[in-house]
Amino acid sequence: MGGRAVISVEEALARLLEPLAALPPEQISLVDGLGRVLAEDVAARRTQPPFAVSAMDGYAVRSEDLGAIPVELRIVAEVPAGAGFGGHVGAGEAARIFTGAPLPAGTDTIVIQEDTQRNGDRVRVLEGAPRGRTRSSARTASHSRPLSRPAAVCRYRPATPRTIRPRFVGSPRRRVGSTSW
Repeated sequence: MGGRAVISVEEALARLLEPLAALPPEQISLVDGLGRVLAEDVAARRTQPPFAVSAMDGYAVRSEDLGAIPVELRIVAEVPAGAGFGGHVGAGEAARIFTGAPLPAGTDTIVIQEDTQRNGDRVRVLEGAPRGRTRSSARTASHSRPLSRPAAVCRYRPATPRTIRPRFVGSPRRRVGSTSW
């Protein structure tokens, strides 16, 4: 080829990149980082939400009260989404709870409304759920799922440099330890 040696693409890239140096990292807002590359790990400063919340509408109860099904419990509170119950749910009691509401003190399980019958200030639980879980109705599914708990403060450590794209800003919470964006 005219007396010139042909080099590989890898060698050509190495020659082009050799004199270039990475710029020092700087701390900027996430929005200002659009189109830029992460220089180090990204860590959340707080958990969100900062408390356990109900993933379904139903009744917050103590798992100990579900030992014998069916069971009748006294409703002591109603907890809408975005609000809390300042009291404590004790033995033989339940709190009506809605999706997104914080779990009341004393409760560890949600029984979805489809698995209950309400009569005034009493609720009859027809189907239980394991401690710390929400049971999906046998009529709609045959599994249970964990209560929504606060995410651990998470770190994002990219395996390779990642460019910050608009879809990453305000994106839903990533799984703790997940490196796939």
